[in-house]
Amino acid sequence: MKNLLIAALVGLVLAQPAFAHNDPPGTTPISKATELGVHRIERLVTLKKIDPTYQSALAAMRAERTTEGGATYKIYGYVSPDANNQSSTIAMLSDKTGKVLSYTVGTTYQPANPVAWPDKDALTLMEDALHFVLEGWTAHPDVKPFYAGLITINLNPARDSGG
Repeated sequence: MKNLLIAALVGLVLAQPAFAHNDPPGTTPISKATELGVHRIERLVTLKKIDPTYQSALAAMRAERTTEGGATYKIYGYVSPDANNQSSTIAMLSDKTGKVLSYTVGTTYQPANPVAWPDKDALTLMEDALHFVLEGWTAHPDVKPFYAGLITINLNPARDSGG
């Protein structure tokens, strides 16, 4: 469990904060839209609409504000790269509440060196790290820039003294 927490926190530390934007009232923070994108990926895997590597080898999420298709956010998910450094990708358009309006899946590539996470899959670890941002920013003010202006979050393995 300690390794799991370290891995999730490493992913969080690698998120790149941006300054808060003055979003209109009623607009979901970009970190919440990203977390809802993780849930959408999970649902699409469950429904067998996208490759299961999105659950086992999700490596990064990226979010940006957009006006494309009447959406507020464009959320990207990336799987660990293959031997040619190509990653499977999914792009999702979300409304101001974070609800995914549509998604587009790119070419599927099989990860060259997938990480064998000890207790949870990569998708769950990514979700846990985002929950820390969503729930922890009030107790940890240094997390607020991630809450208000998350751009990317990467999940990377880490080892503690126990391996």
